[in-house]
Amino acid sequence: MVIQPKLVKILIASLMLIRCATANGQTQNPDPFAQAKKEGRVTWYTTVSIPESKQFMDMFEKQYPFIKVDLLRSGSGALVNRVISEYAAKNYIADVLHGMSSRGGFTLLKQKNILGRYESPEHKYLPAELRDKNGYWGSTFQNTFVLAYNKRNVKPEDVPKTYEDLLKPMWKGRQIINDTDNFEWLTAS
Repeated sequence: MVIQPKLVKILIASLMLIRCATANGQTQNPDPFAQAKKEGRVTWYTTVSIPESKQFMDMFEKQYPFIKVDLLRSGSGALVNRVISEYAAKNYIADVLHGMSSRGGFTLLKQKNILGRYESPEHKYLPAELRDKNGYWGSTFQNTFVLAYNKRNVKPEDVPKTYEDLLKPMWKGRQIINDTDNFEWLTAS
């Protein structure tokens, strides 16, 4: 797997959040590095695969040996539910949330006033469409989902244009294949 240096910088900046974002259960910390040294740990909730997460953690801990990363890896929905439950119990464990935007995870956390703002100095490297204009999130990658069809079995005028089109009665009993394989991140120079 090849990891882009800018991506590493963005992730490292993200991991330095350590309770510096303002949310109802947190207090503003003007110096996240001092707080990181004091705590000695950062808790990272992510949907990134364990092997990839381990690579990020190793690079981060090499650059910041005074901080150990505690990792919780799960699916987006499970992580969002966990954060909401922890927040309701006033148990603020997660420092960094990563990969929870699918199915509206960050939107829900923002609506519940759980998500704190953090303007990473690395956001300037991200295209505008990959960062929140109010500083609540930034995206280092994008997953693209594509519908494909067998043109021998589907007429051009019947090709679904949206996911809602798949709910039409004409598709009842027909097969849809959901590819759930995980692929390593790719990069190009």
